[in-house]
Amino acid sequence: MKMCLYRLRNIKSEGFSLVELLIVIAIIVVLLGMATLAYNRFRIRYEIEKTTKELYATLMNARLRAMQEDTPYIVQFSSNAYSTYRDLDNDGAVSGSDTIVENLSNDRLKYEINLSLGGGVNSVVFDSKGLANLNGRVWITPTGGSLSDAEYDCINITFTRINMGKEDGSQCQNR
Repeated sequence: MKMCLYRLRNIKSEGFSLVELLIVIAIIVVLLGMATLAYNRFRIRYEIEKTTKELYATLMNARLRAMQEDTPYIVQFSSNAYSTYRDLDNDGAVSGSDTIVENLSNDRLKYEINLSLGGGVNSVVFDSKGLANLNGRVWITPTGGSLSDAEYDCINITFTRINMGKEDGSQCQNR
């Protein structure tokens, strides 16, 4: 018994073998790969929610300004941008006499804006009472056009209300 304990105490540590080191490095690489994928999904979800909330704020601000200034406002959409105009000639369409409102416009969106506004229109007009000219929805999709896993990725627009929600493929469910 004494001899076994003596031998155990005198065993020298020889460090790590090459195989052990390679296994540890492989585990670290796999964990870093999984963390990168999770971070990318988080970033995409965050940016879609951010874009949706900014668009919601723009629509609400245009509606509020229309009521305060007693002048219609137009929010016009394209695939990855939106612009807000003060409708000075009260014709409900963007024309040469209308002025763009820079702080309510964004032409550098990362993700695509999809519209279902009815009649093939690409703009929402808020009259001097703050009422929208149509019912419809606007939703943001990540690259590739699939549905996102963001909590908010769409906006329902009715004549009297603007609500954020979650797109389910056929409609925007208010949240």
